[in-house]
Amino acid sequence: NYKTMLSYVQMIFSKYIGSRVDRDKIYWFQCVDWAKKFADESWFPITTYGNAIDLWKTWLWPNYIKIANAGWNFPKEGDVVIFSWPTKYWHICISDSGCTKTKLNVIEQNAGTGNGDGKGGNAIRKHTYDYINPKCVGWYTPKR
Repeated sequence: NYKTMLSYVQMIFSKYIGSRVDRDKIYWFQCVDWAKKFADESWFPITTYGNAIDLWKTWLWPNYIKIANAGWNFPKEGDVVIFSWPTKYWHICISDSGCTKTKLNVIEQNAGTGNGDGKGGNAIRKHTYDYINPKCVGWYTPKR
């Protein structure tokens, strides 16, 4: 059930906060590595390849529903969130609990300096954003 899934989501978050993940063994510890690792462990694997921008523009995710940020909606805990920031490759992370129309709580990797080392601010961490700065384009929610 949904409540059990949410408790499992928090268990996955707790397991990885402060660590780093290089799921594909390419380009070090990128944000997409964390998103795919989380998806693998939460029973909704991401089967599309590429950077965050590719994952948004090429919608080939059979386990998810794509939802554009319309300004009045917000992701649920465990949704895969995509920002059109900070580079041409964009950014991908997982929504945490407590999201509202103005506040987006996420668990992310490689968002400090973005150098891919997975250390300090680039390690998997909790962070809060607003929806405008950086621009949240939308999210994928698992087909539950």
